[in-house]
Amino acid sequence: MWYRTIFRRQFLALTAAASIGLILNPTRSVFPQEVLPPAGVPVSSTYPETSAQLQIGDPSQFRIMQLTDTHLFQPRDIPNTDQRSLREWKEMVARYKPDLIVITGDVWYNNNLDTEDEALMRKSVDWLSSLGVRWAFVWGNHDRMKNYPMGHDLFHNAQGSLYRGGSSSGNYTVEVTGPDGRRVWEIICLNTNTVELTQNWLKKLAAQRAGSADTNPFIFAFFHIPLRQFARLAGNDTTAGIIIEGIGHGGLDRESFEIMKSLGRLRACFCGHLHKNDCSGIVDGVELVYGRSSGWTAHGWVEVRKGAKLITANCATGGYRWETVFPDGTRWHPKSGEKITAIVNKPWMQDPAKPALAPVP
Repeated sequence: MWYRTIFRRQFLALTAAASIGLILNPTRSVFPQEVLPPAGVPVSSTYPETSAQLQIGDPSQFRIMQLTDTHLFQPRDIPNTDQRSLREWKEMVARYKPDLIVITGDVWYNNNLDTEDEALMRKSVDWLSSLGVRWAFVWGNHDRMKNYPMGHDLFHNAQGSLYRGGSSSGNYTVEVTGPDGRRVWEIICLNTNTVELTQNWLKKLAAQRAGSADTNPFIFAFFHIPLRQFARLAGNDTTAGIIIEGIGHGGLDRESFEIMKSLGRLRACFCGHLHKNDCSGIVDGVELVYGRSSGWTAHGWVEVRKGAKLITANCATGGYRWETVFPDGTRWHPKSGEKITAIVNKPWMQDPAKPALAPVP
């Protein structure tokens, strides 16, 4: 089983530590959070497919809305923040009419793995399904469960869901087709909570596509934790946007980006994870983009207003543009080379509903 491969060398130490912990504190979990599997890694054998299909009406205006880091059910001292998030998502869907929603992780917040973990996930899935748009999900580090196989199946079966990562630890593709059924774009969804499994899955995908890079459609990749190449945005002349948490990356994943580039026609990568960043830059001809945190229970709301990212692509030319959008119709895209490292009093940065809680010097 997967945990024998990942944790075998730690088993004796963990067992001894857990035994001591139970003696000192009998209510403590035998396996603390830090040694549980990365989110979404244990697989389900219920559905073997690793690709979904999405047909769109107008390939010249393919619209994707990225939501990320919503942190539903995270305790906050201000009531009804989750309800505000859901209301604003519905308002943005009605206003901007996306063909697809991609939510890049940390949908719900369950660090403690309490007995309600399944209920939290089910409620999150119900809310995503209520948006009335086809949607895809990638695992974030806070989307934690005790029963991941059940979670994979729930995502697969949810209304409107295109999730097909159950048998592949959360890695899958969405094949976008036009009215005539031809492939016009591809979405790669990755679980970046694990490095080796993701790289192996991408290597298999690349092997299947070997020799066909020139005929593949254009590609976007979506994931939660930024790949190592995102660190190259620091000091990059093409980088622009809000950078309050600094430029970072997760782990030592050097290969996933290179493998995706080998598929041909990779246009951009979109991640989440850092709530106070909303920026992008070009690395090796590919745009690397931090999404806008989309949930009012998530930290960072005082400095950076919650919103979504709207990506509009022309499937024939590969051209696209992203904007950060809000339910009141406000849209924002940074100017070329513009780096914002402190709070500014602008509608795309400050919460208009709570100005007193977000003071600007």
